[in-house]
Amino acid sequence: MIESKIFKFLKLDSLLDGVKGYIDTRIQLFKLEMQEKAANVLTSVIFIVMMVFCGLMTLAFLSLALGNFLNEVFGNTYLGFCVLGLFYLIMLIVLGVNISKGLLHRKVQTTIKKAFVKKKQ
Repeated sequence: MIESKIFKFLKLDSLLDGVKGYIDTRIQLFKLEMQEKAANVLTSVIFIVMMVFCGLMTLAFLSLALGNFLNEVFGNTYLGFCVLGLFYLIMLIVLGVNISKGLLHRKVQTTIKKAFVKKKQ
């Protein structure tokens, strides 16, 4: 009670209201910025998932076509698919070596950091 009278006398009540308003505005601005960043990240994730799905479907159908073609070339019903399977096994080993050395991890981590940090122009 005495504090409110002192604040009114020194005209600090309007200053306190201004500070409170400023803090509330900053909090709202922070929330909006976080919502925008979350929306950007979510949009990027959805886009990447769609691209990966389309890429995998393309790879699957092209692999089937190549396997059938190699079967005709080799004159066998399964040898083309075996050759293609060996090729994918070699690719898997190369990818595993890159992951164990951390090369791919650093590249993915850098890409994710760039998605979160938006340069202001």
